[in-house]
Parts: sequence; structure tokens; C-alpha cells
Amino acid sequence: MQRREATQQQLNKLPFLRKEIKEVMLLMVHNLFFFGMMMKGLRTA
Repeated sequence: MQRREATQQQLNKLPFLRKEIKEVMLLMVHNLFFFGMMMKGLRTA
């Protein structure tokens, strides 16, 4: 019984983790894009 409750808690945590991972990925992509634009700007300057 105890184990089932533990797994249930982990399952409840999963969507939250997925959301966190998605946000981190978006942030990383955004930073890479921004960095690329900055480098391009520096090269043309």
C-alpha cells in the first residue's frame, strides 16, 4: 500500500517535470538564437 502511494506521487510529479524540461529547452534554444544573432552582429560590425 505504501509503495502504491509513492508511485502515485511520482506519477503526479511527472507532468510538472515535463513542463520544467520544456521550459528549460525553450530557454536554451532562445539563448542559442540570441547568441548567434549577437555573433553575427559582431562579425558584420
